[in-house]
Amino acid sequence: RHGRMRPRRAWDLLFPGKNRLLRAAKSSRGESAIVAAPGSLDGGYEFESKWMDVAMSWPSAALFRLLSEQRCVEARRTNYLRLAKSLEGVPGSRALHPELPVGIVPYVFPLHVQDPTAVFPSLKQRGVPLLRWEDAEITTCPVSASYSQHLLLVPCHQELDREDLDWITIQIREVLTLARSSR
Repeated sequence: RHGRMRPRRAWDLLFPGKNRLLRAAKSSRGESAIVAAPGSLDGGYEFESKWMDVAMSWPSAALFRLLSEQRCVEARRTNYLRLAKSLEGVPGSRALHPELPVGIVPYVFPLHVQDPTAVFPSLKQRGVPLLRWEDAEITTCPVSASYSQHLLLVPCHQELDREDLDWITIQIREVLTLARSSR
């Protein structure tokens, strides 16, 4: 959607019809079928204990060995710190952790917003790839209840470049400014 995916990923080169085959296998078995792959294959993020003891596929293991862990670590940390600096002082928001301790590799950049009802849908409509912890346990912990709504999980992964981060920052700044002025 953002034009950032390479035309053909390495996995698609190795297994050109894998997604089509998996979808066909799932649909032919119905709802009571044994799941052929973890939910993460379709974008899910829930922990699935039944996949704990399943070994990584050989193509995944080969790709893992080829990738540079250090490059990923450095890029994520750089992207996180860039977002922290770019979004510092934006009214109606604050970085949950503006500093990034040595040795920490971030998953996302957590941005706390005061008015999530106006901000989150507007950013999603603009195509900003955000997440929230909407599935967090909200009945027993007031912090989780608050974060499930107010915390925006801004991507900072290693494949985002300066242009991507600048675009994300501009969108967040504009939406937060509009939300503030409409009060």
